[in-house]
Amino acid sequence: MLLNTSRNFLVSENENIEEAKVIVLGVPFDSTETTLPGQRLAPLEIRKALLSLELNELLDEVYDAGDVVVVHGSVKKTMERLEDVLNDIWKRNNRAVLLVLGGEHTVTYGVVKFLATKFNELQLVFMDAHGDAYDEYMGLKLCHATVLKRIDELGNVKIATVGIREELEELSNLKNLVSIDDLNREKPTYVSIDVDVLDPSLMPGVSDPVPIGLKVENVINYIKRFDFLVGVDVVELNPILENNISPRTAAWIMREIMMKVRM
Repeated sequence: MLLNTSRNFLVSENENIEEAKVIVLGVPFDSTETTLPGQRLAPLEIRKALLSLELNELLDEVYDAGDVVVVHGSVKKTMERLEDVLNDIWKRNNRAVLLVLGGEHTVTYGVVKFLATKFNELQLVFMDAHGDAYDEYMGLKLCHATVLKRIDELGNVKIATVGIREELEELSNLKNLVSIDDLNREKPTYVSIDVDVLDPSLMPGVSDPVPIGLKVENVINYIKRFDFLVGVDVVELNPILENNISPRTAAWIMREIMMKVRM
């Protein structure tokens, strides 16, 4: 079984995937984290925090698919399982916006790689405090610190970064990097939000905090720039470090995405 559906509690009993406008998918994987693991716990904690917010009727159009049953210790096998799950979701509903809950940032590679086979002109808005563009990191070609480099190598994804404050030099080696102002708001766009893009005072629950980050409204305004969202992920939240403000902030961003999709 590739999905753990015991955590898909964001949906009413009458909802089904074919009618959803937003599909939530958790990927609780953190095996390449090199500072402090714990990101695997984030999908559940973000869901809990989301339910504590005033959602009104937003969840009526949301289908929670549950969590991918990852293979801890194996990026390759986890990416294969993620691809299989995404294929199944796509067959049942290819119009909904994917809302993916990590997990570490490596999760983004699997989702973008899949979507790049479905959309010819896919754009990626990569929000992060770090470049994540190393060719190799601690002996790994695919990990949380190389994910943007691997995405760039796909060749057909236009990439814009937001909020990067460390590892800037590696970005110069990317071939498909553009300014966010060069992206087309009407083309298919995927937004990846590593929550350490936020200032640590607003998002303390991250393993690699970097000072002088974005505000929540900055992140939301970037998302609102794009009319054709095909997916958004929220990654790198570590509830072990802080499990009050951080999940609620991530959930607030999720709610804003749901409201945008509903419009």
